[in-house]
Amino acid sequence: MMKNSLSTSKSILSLLVLLAGMTISNVSYAQENTIKTNLANLALAGGSIHYERVLGESTTAQLGLFITSISVDDTKFSGFGIIPQYRYYPGQSNVVPHGFFIAPLLGYQVFSLETPTSGGSSAKASYSLFGGGFDIGNQWLVSRSLSIELSAGISFNSTSLSIETSGATEDEFSIGGFGSTTPRLGVSLGYAF
Repeated sequence: MMKNSLSTSKSILSLLVLLAGMTISNVSYAQENTIKTNLANLALAGGSIHYERVLGESTTAQLGLFITSISVDDTKFSGFGIIPQYRYYPGQSNVVPHGFFIAPLLGYQVFSLETPTSGGSSAKASYSLFGGGFDIGNQWLVSRSLSIELSAGISFNSTSLSIETSGATEDEFSIGGFGSTTPRLGVSLGYAF
């Protein structure tokens, strides 16, 4: 009789441990908000912040903001951008924002440009980009609150250069990778809650 009672207690204890483990794993993926920063933006002498919010079982929305101050050849860029995304996590259910994702996006970026001229002064311009594109990537919730994300993508932009210095020409400004087709790279760390 004691043996059956001990066996039943072990079975109940095993079941409770299994249920607790399943609950804890679900809690770690049941985060509905994530705030993160793209470490790749540090290479562009800037900073970024992104807020991602769960919309449904396999979808989220993310809003990203960045600022930068960088030189491309002799042209100094300083400005900001805003990038909203809709993220779809195929095959995921009740675990977003975790796993592989596909993210169509829009983007708007505005920069002040300054470059030296052959006469020893400097020429100034404003430069803006508006467009759309997509990212693909993967996000991991390593613990209950740590988010790690890797992504890559491309954006296609309409650009506008408005020269502010009299006598300056477009050829004096180098836009580097901030053109009509722009590659995107993300290496992000964040906090999920």
